[in-house]
Amino acid sequence: MKKLLVFAALICSCAKLYTASSEARENQFVIELDGNRTTGYSWTYTMEPDGVVREVSSEYRNSGTRNSAGAGGVFVFVFESVNPGSATLRFSYARPWESGVEPAKNMSYTLTVDSSGKINVVSEQVK
Repeated sequence: MKKLLVFAALICSCAKLYTASSEARENQFVIELDGNRTTGYSWTYTMEPDGVVREVSSEYRNSGTRNSAGAGGVFVFVFESVNPGSATLRFSYARPWESGVEPAKNMSYTLTVDSSGKINVVSEQVK
């Protein structure tokens, strides 16, 4: 029975892979990616090209109660516009010490920044 509950919990935790939203400011973009730090996995990203947006903050928020062993959570990244143009953010969910292993999940966002600094999401891709 415990194995069935753990399996069900893993399926539910993967159901919502990502959300992207523009909060109060149009010059900021928030990316929330589900994950579980207790497994050793974390989300990292690359940006191409640099100089269109910059990371303002990143944090991990537990989904459950404060010290729930094994509970999943959300990795939150906040970006703000720097210069007009377009950029692609590529996120990978992997264990940093495992070299030569494909990431468990990949996510890609293509953004544009207009002359007023407003960030628009052109595309989102789950890979």
